[in-house]
Amino acid sequence: MVYILEKEPRKARDTYLRPFEATGTLIYGLEVVLLSDQLHDNTARDAALVRIKKDAASRQAGAGSKNKVAPSGAKAAAAPPTKPVGLNDCLTRLAQWMADDLANGGKGRIDLAAADRLCAAAAVPWRPTGACDQPDPQRNPQLPFNYFLGCYLDLHGRPKQAVECWKKCMVQTELMRDQYRTLAGAELCDHGVMPESYKALDAPAPVKTNKGKD
Repeated sequence: MVYILEKEPRKARDTYLRPFEATGTLIYGLEVVLLSDQLHDNTARDAALVRIKKDAASRQAGAGSKNKVAPSGAKAAAAPPTKPVGLNDCLTRLAQWMADDLANGGKGRIDLAAADRLCAAAAVPWRPTGACDQPDPQRNPQLPFNYFLGCYLDLHGRPKQAVECWKKCMVQTELMRDQYRTLAGAELCDHGVMPESYKALDAPAPVKTNKGKD
């Protein structure tokens, strides 16, 4: 994360590339995809996307799942997400959307409504059981998902949509210490979007009162 904040994408990419090659950890793979994209290293970017797709197919085969691999293109946008949906399912679907968009010219044409539906289906309500209890990002993939989606959109000519994705990260106040919330906040600052412009997104709704007639 430090290399990303310090604007050293090559060092950041190499830091994530080693564990991704060794373990196939999906969240490292998305970092490699986007940092390679930022570096205009299409070969490394595409290789990471292929690895993510192959690993997803292997996980499904190993689990004996009857579900098909996440659909691509228009079918992926139209089809409701299949339960159970978690962080890996969401990021696998996002990687497929990126691959499909790149195959069609890389114009950042990702269905944001479908992305919202996917995150909504994946989110699990968090109920703390103690004062020190912290939410599990695996149960709410919106932070890494929207951070990565925003980065991809920004790299492919859709900065306004990217800003909206990063704002969705900032609303996740129960995960204040999550690195992807920090990274999303840094991206917003880089785009001239300060906290004052989005802090109202998480403000409580005004209480309606029924005033009696005079």
